[in-house]
Amino acid sequence: MSDIEFEVGQRWDIVEGEWVQNDESGQFEVVDQPHVIDTIHAETGNLTHRGWVGRKWSFRKEDCISICAEYFDEAHGTQYCQEYMNVPGPKYRECVLGGINKYFDSHPDFFIVEDHNDIRQYDLFVYQLFDIDDLRSPHVALNIGDDKVITMLPFKLSSIDPLERDKIIRIYRNVRYAD
Repeated sequence: MSDIEFEVGQRWDIVEGEWVQNDESGQFEVVDQPHVIDTIHAETGNLTHRGWVGRKWSFRKEDCISICAEYFDEAHGTQYCQEYMNVPGPKYRECVLGGINKYFDSHPDFFIVEDHNDIRQYDLFVYQLFDIDDLRSPHVALNIGDDKVITMLPFKLSSIDPLERDKIIRIYRNVRYAD
């Protein structure tokens, strides 16, 4: 799973998709038995989890859009994750190469929020990815409230991270939940 040597008794968090040791309050404890929920197996480094944090990135199966859509679906009973999985390949490639905003700009359920001070729970952000800090960014994050976002960086693990306002490139809000 990683190049880290996990030792029984350590505690770890996942921050911006990376393992961070936090022996005082880490979410995941290292144990010597495999398949214990929300733990890391010391020998293999495998995470046994349920929930939003620690999912492995997989192109178009488990990525930033799918995890945000799934989280939104669970909160509101929508079907955005399934809709995303059904986007035809050419349109998907256009959005990834030309900016994920193209997908949301043409989606009837989302509109652009011009005022970046008007951030609400369940707003979707086109978020800065590495050095791409304009609308070419193929990365999104979902505001889950309490100044936290859920996201998944490419080739990393899913995480719930602090909202970083300076990484927001564009804000989208769902028309059904605009009030």
